[in-house]
Amino acid sequence: MEIEHFKKIIKGDVYDRNSKEYENSLLDRWNLDALSKNKPQLIVMVKDENDIINSIKFCKENKMDIAVKSGGHGFHSNCKGLLLDLKLLKGLKYNNEEKTVSIRAGCRLGEMDKENQKHGYVIPSGLVSDTGLFGLTLGGGIGHLTRSYGLTCDSLLQAKLITCDGEIKIINKQTDPQLLWALKGAGSNFGVVTEMTFQLHKLNKIFFSKHFVEIGDGDDKEECETYQSSIETLKKLCKFIKDNQNVNEFSVTIIIDSKQLILCSVYNGDNGNEFLNKMNSLIFNEPPNNQLQPDDYTILQQFYDKDLPRAKRYYKRGIFIKGELEFELVNTIIQSFKNHPIKDSLSYTISHLGGVCNNQILKNDSSFSFRNSIYHIALLTKLPINNDSNNNNNNNNNNNNNNNNNNNNNNNNNNNNNYSYDDILKVNVYDWTNKTLDLFSNLKIGDYSNINDSFLSTDSYYGDNSEKLKELKLKYDPTNFFKNNPNIN
Repeated sequence: MEIEHFKKIIKGDVYDRNSKEYENSLLDRWNLDALSKNKPQLIVMVKDENDIINSIKFCKENKMDIAVKSGGHGFHSNCKGLLLDLKLLKGLKYNNEEKTVSIRAGCRLGEMDKENQKHGYVIPSGLVSDTGLFGLTLGGGIGHLTRSYGLTCDSLLQAKLITCDGEIKIINKQTDPQLLWALKGAGSNFGVVTEMTFQLHKLNKIFFSKHFVEIGDGDDKEECETYQSSIETLKKLCKFIKDNQNVNEFSVTIIIDSKQLILCSVYNGDNGNEFLNKMNSLIFNEPPNNQLQPDDYTILQQFYDKDLPRAKRYYKRGIFIKGELEFELVNTIIQSFKNHPIKDSLSYTISHLGGVCNNQILKNDSSFSFRNSIYHIALLTKLPINNDSNNNNNNNNNNNNNNNNNNNNNNNNNNNNNYSYDDILKVNVYDWTNKTLDLFSNLKIGDYSNINDSFLSTDSYYGDNSEKLKELKLKYDPTNFFKNNPNIN
C-alpha cells in the first residue's frame, strides 16, 4: 500500500515529519525522554477502529513497526515506524442497572474520575490524573484505593481488541477467558484495545490526611536534631502501618525527596475521621479530636499532579518488595540521596498494597504476578532539558504553537536543537538507579511494567505467569508484531 493511498483511506489525520502538526502530537506526552532514541515516521490520529485496522495492514506491507499512545505516560509509547495516537477516542457510557461503564481508549484518569463521581461511583486507579486509563489498566494499576477494591485491571470486565491480523474481538470471560486473563496485567502485548468495560464501585466517604516530615542528614547540629526527630516519627509510622494491615479501607502513600517525607493517608469509609485522628495522635502527637471532613475524590486524585507535570523528562523504575515497611528500609532510601547525580530531582514513592489486592480469586483472574507484595517502591528522577526557555514554550504547544512552528519543513533539525539531551548525566542517573536497586535486591520480588523506563526480561515483569503468557503471545501474536511494550518474548 502506497502512503498516499494510505492517507486517503484513514479517517483521522496522518502526520509525517514534514507536517506542522507532527511535533504537536509527538510532544503531547508526559515523558519527553521517550523520544530520546526513536521518533516515528508517521503519526495516525485515530478516529475509529478501521483506522487502526488499516494502519496494521500498512505497517505489515511496508515492514514498519508500530506503537500505541493513549494518555502518553508510557515510555514504550513510541517507535521508529508508525505511532497510533488514540487521544481522540473519547466517551463514557454508563449502565446503572449493571453498575458498569464502557470507556474509550483516549480517556485519562481525571476525565474518568470526574464522570464517575457524578454517578456516585469510583474505579480504583493511579495517582496522577493526567495518566491514560488504558495503559494503566493493561499493566495492573495501583493507587489510593487498591487495598479497598484491588488493582485497576481487577475491575475490567470486557475489552474490545484489534489483533495483529486486524480482527476486532470482544474479550470477556465468556468469549475468551484466557485472553482476558492476559490483558489484565500484560495487555499491551496482544493488540490495540479501543474500549474497556469496568465494574463500578460505590463512592464512599473518603478521608485524606497529609503530613510533611523534614529530613536532615546529620551533617550539622541543627540537621542532626531534625534527623533524630524524623527517625522517631518514621519508626512510629512504620509500626502503625504494620499494626493496621488488616484494615483494608486504610492506605498510605509516602513521597520522599531530598528535603522531606510526605505522608498521604487515605481512609475509604465512614470511620475515617476516627481512624486517621488516632493515627495522627499516635505518630504526630496531634489532638485526638480533630474533625476531619471527607475529601472530594477528584481533588485527592490531583494531589500529585503539580509535582509531576506533563511534557518533562523523567527516568523511573518501580519494584515490588516483600515484607513489611521497616524503618531500616526507609532510612536506606533517605541516605541514598547523598550520591545521586542530581539529588534535588530525585523522589521515591512508596505505595501501600495488600488488602483486597491479595485476594486469591483476583489473583487467579489476572496475569498480574506480584500480589503478595505489600509495597511498591518507585524511583523517579526529573532529567533536565537544555534550552528550557524553548521547552517551556513547547510544553504548551497544544494551543499556542502557531508562532513557534513557522519553519516546520525543517522539523527534524528543530527537534534536535530544542530537545538536546545530556547523555553523560543520563547514564550517571541510570547507573545510580541500578546500584541503588541493588540495595533492595534481598527484598525485591519483581518489576512493575507500568513504572519502568528500561527493557527487562519477561520474568522480571510477569514472574510466575511468564510461561503461560509466552504461550498466549505465540498464539495471538506469533511474530511479535506488538513489541513496543514491556515485551513478552
